[in-house]
Amino acid sequence: MSTGVFHPSVAELITGTHQVIVTARAISGGTTVPLDVEDYLVDWTERRTPRCTATLVCAAPDEATLALLDPRTYVRVIVTVSYRLASGSWDAHDVAHLQLRDRTVNRPRDTVTLTCASHEAAVLDFSPMTQHPDDYGTAMPDGTYTTTWDSASGMTRNIIADMLLELLAGPMSDVTVVDEVHSGPATVPINPNDRWDQFESAAEQNGYEILDAGDRVIRLAALPALSPDTALALTVGANGTIEDSDAGVDRDGWANFVTLRYRWQEMSGTERVDRFTYGQQWVQSGPYAPTSSGWKTLVEDRDGHPGQQQANQAAANLLSRMLSRARSHTLTAVPAWWLRAGHTVTVQLPTGPQERHLVAGVVFRPTGMTVVTRLPDSVSTIGA
Repeated sequence: MSTGVFHPSVAELITGTHQVIVTARAISGGTTVPLDVEDYLVDWTERRTPRCTATLVCAAPDEATLALLDPRTYVRVIVTVSYRLASGSWDAHDVAHLQLRDRTVNRPRDTVTLTCASHEAAVLDFSPMTQHPDDYGTAMPDGTYTTTWDSASGMTRNIIADMLLELLAGPMSDVTVVDEVHSGPATVPINPNDRWDQFESAAEQNGYEILDAGDRVIRLAALPALSPDTALALTVGANGTIEDSDAGVDRDGWANFVTLRYRWQEMSGTERVDRFTYGQQWVQSGPYAPTSSGWKTLVEDRDGHPGQQQANQAAANLLSRMLSRARSHTLTAVPAWWLRAGHTVTVQLPTGPQERHLVAGVVFRPTGMTVVTRLPDSVSTIGA
């Protein structure tokens, strides 16, 4: 079992009486500001960009210190968690490096609420651009725009470096980019209006995701799959960590047929006109095929001009995720601060066998930890 940056003994420690302390500090213009945290909510979820967010309610500092907490400047907020080990020493680690997005002061309670997010938010700030696509791509005979690099890792470096060009020259120069997945040639459609959407769409077509897990690293990673490395064993009983659980099966958030509608443009005479490419996939066999369970269709719009095979692959990747969302568990448990969306956990409830789940999201509060899991579908065959 992996406990991430924390000492391996913490996995056993949290099954009994233990001490854990959550603190935070802000860094503004080289000045470190200790934060007197009174309440907090820190969460990681795979269903949102930015991946990690935090809301910290702190005692309001003096006016000069408060002026440093200006979200219009680059203020980094760091959350630190400390477990007291059996030896008596404290195992302290930073669990989230975030950007301050909002500051709200309440009087007369004399509190300041800080809303923070991982660094995808900074890229999104810079992402909507209006440059002509010729600035980023090569005009093709049909009037579309495509950029080709000699390798997919080259694509990664070029696109994200472009998105971070302004940021890397300024206070966010410590934000890094890591490619964990690519090793071959890649052609990526250019969307001149929003470069984050462009990259996220390319990721979807190729079966990976782009995220900052709260560690100032924007990485491309394979889509989550069950791993033999268990991040946490969730059990009930005297030495268990589960305090409450709800198991649900949902049709409304589920689909057995997915259509992705890609919008792109080409020249018609002297004008640009909209064109569309449709990527589609559906469950072809098993109990959840439309012939057995009826049609449950999801249609989503995308910008870009993928080939038909790429569009269908993106639809297949989305369909796979939709199938796994239908059956989920919401568990209230003792906080395990190394747990993240995408991790594999084992779940043992009072009835039924032990199961291996994927973590879809995890929320930490002073009162405990809430984990939402999903179970990958193993009985459906997706269209080829």
